[in-house]
Amino acid sequence: MADLYVSTNGSDSNNGSKGSPFKSIVKASEAAEAGTTVHVAPGTYEGGFQTTASGTASAPITYVSDVKWGAKIVPPADSSSNTAWDNRGDHVKIDGFEVDGSATHGGTPWRWGLFTSGDGSAIVNSKVHDIARNADALGDSNGGAGIQGDGYYGGGDFTLSNNVIYNVGPAGTTNGLIHGIYISSSGTVEHNDVSNVPGVGIHLWHDAHDVKIADNTVYKNGAGILVGAGDFVNETAPADHVEVTNNSVHDNAYNGITEQGLTGPNNTYVNNKVWGNGNNWDLDPGKTHTETVATPQSAAPLGVDLSPEYLAFVQQQVAGTVPAISDPAAPTVAVVPVVDDAAHAVDHVDALPHDLTSASHG
Repeated sequence: MADLYVSTNGSDSNNGSKGSPFKSIVKASEAAEAGTTVHVAPGTYEGGFQTTASGTASAPITYVSDVKWGAKIVPPADSSSNTAWDNRGDHVKIDGFEVDGSATHGGTPWRWGLFTSGDGSAIVNSKVHDIARNADALGDSNGGAGIQGDGYYGGGDFTLSNNVIYNVGPAGTTNGLIHGIYISSSGTVEHNDVSNVPGVGIHLWHDAHDVKIADNTVYKNGAGILVGAGDFVNETAPADHVEVTNNSVHDNAYNGITEQGLTGPNNTYVNNKVWGNGNNWDLDPGKTHTETVATPQSAAPLGVDLSPEYLAFVQQQVAGTVPAISDPAAPTVAVVPVVDDAAHAVDHVDALPHDLTSASHG
């Protein structure tokens, strides 16, 4: 069957047709095969589930919210999973969902919103927020993320694009465990809006390599974009061939764009807007960034879809009605600038005021 349907008014004893939809995404995934599109109607669905069905490169499985952000994933009454949606299938696309972890009901708190480890999988056009807001969610040292493409199980070539991620991690703190977007293999991270994350907005670690990070807006986090590798799982290579281009990175409490852990010689940082961070740049010795725009007033946005809130703020700046970097909605953590020391060791970890540990998924 090329199309399956899910509705809050459906039943998992149905056949999944348009006139007889399933009630749960999990049930649809059990019936899905290569080339299937699972249409999810607007409504509220309990999360904490895992999907394992795989498509192929030429015939992926697609789970789509038929109305963008209309299908909302929320915590169940008694959660037993630390992840809203855990996808293990290869060549799977998750498209247009909202994950809202704000209404917790006891049980295991969510540390991950949308997680995928399937090779060639994608998370796109989704909104993820209010994940791991309570410090109790950090039950161990494995961290978490709003959206994660994880190479732990051997997958790679993830696409994480056109998502909005905010309020991920305990509020009012800096935190080296919970991040906005986390990728630990190869892939593409583009056109995302990431804010109000006490960890790093976009974080590369473990076996990360060959990642394109482009056209993202990353602001009001503990740190902006971190490129690095370490705590290896399947490889022992540095984070190399990473392209960081055309991003807007501003008002993050610590580093704006930084290299940490092991990095290779072929990373490029071109045409980014970087300003108002505790320390805008912290690259490894010998690395450079080019065509950087240092202030919002000096150029128009570089093709980045800025949030309406920030666009209004920039208009105020241009009009001279507020100081350049006095956004009252900036993170409440203290800004402690980190001075870029060209002699610092290759394994330095100073994007935040304490070590950034892994966000591996169990």
